[in-house]
This record gives sequence, structure tokens and C-alpha cells, in this order.
Amino acid sequence: MKLKPRIERYYAIAYVLLVRTSKNGHFVLLRDDENFKISVTTSDGCVNELINSKGLGKDVVLQWLYASDEGDRFAFSYSFAGSDEGISKVVETRSREVLDELRGRIGDITWFDKDKYFYGRFYAREKTPDGVAPPAVRIFLRENGKDEMVFGGGIPRSHFNS
Repeated sequence: MKLKPRIERYYAIAYVLLVRTSKNGHFVLLRDDENFKISVTTSDGCVNELINSKGLGKDVVLQWLYASDEGDRFAFSYSFAGSDEGISKVVETRSREVLDELRGRIGDITWFDKDKYFYGRFYAREKTPDGVAPPAVRIFLRENGKDEMVFGGGIPRSHFNS
């Protein structure tokens, strides 16, 4: 018990988990003692908070962050109480409007253009669309809420391609 009072104050210090750079600023995922936050720091030094985990619910963990090259959009994923299954959202930076939402084990978002992006989906429990037993990853192109598997078809289980 003597150690806890000496180190407890350090848990309140915010620390950076991830930084993504775009033409219009640096997107930062950080954690402090009570929540996770996503902010963008512009070239003129302004820091704008975009997401605060408190606004998403109790025991929310922000898992990752990706930004478009222009910085006009960003994507992030969160889960409840550290679950592997998450909710991923694509957001317009300026208005903070949610443009798209995916559920599951999603990652590696890469923008193709303003309205299309690639992402990886990890299949841990169910078969992939091409019938391969888990665990496996497939890469999709998403446009207008529709997914097309573009890579990974036929690759056996346990071969990951993110």
C-alpha cells in the first residue's frame, strides 16, 4: 500500500498513444486518468478536441485513429471495457458529422479518394466471405455504405494481410 500513494498521481498525466499527420494538422489520440481523447493540432498551433470518450459512454476505450491525407476526414474505433469488437466511425473533421460506421474488428483504414476507403476486417469467430475459417483478414473497398472484398480471397487462415 505504500507504493500506491507515491505513483497514483502519475496516472492523471495525459500521454500520447498515437499521432497521424495530414496536410491540415496532426491528429492525436491521447489518454489521461479518466478518458481517451482525439484532437487535431493545426499548423498555427490551435488544438481542437474532436472526440472525448466520456461522450461515447461508460468504460469506452478508443482503439485507433486514421486521418485522410488532406485531414478533412478521420476515422476512429472504440469499444466498451476493452472488448476486441469495436465500433468504427468515419467523421468529417470540420463539422464532426459521422459519415460512416462499421462494427466488428476493423482496422488499417486508407482513403482512396474523398468518398472511398480501404479497410481490413479481422474474422475471429466467423468464416470470411470467401469461406475461409477463422482467424483470417480480408481487405475491403467501401463506397456509399457498400463493401467489396478486394484482397485476401482464398488466402488460408492465420495468414494476415493488413
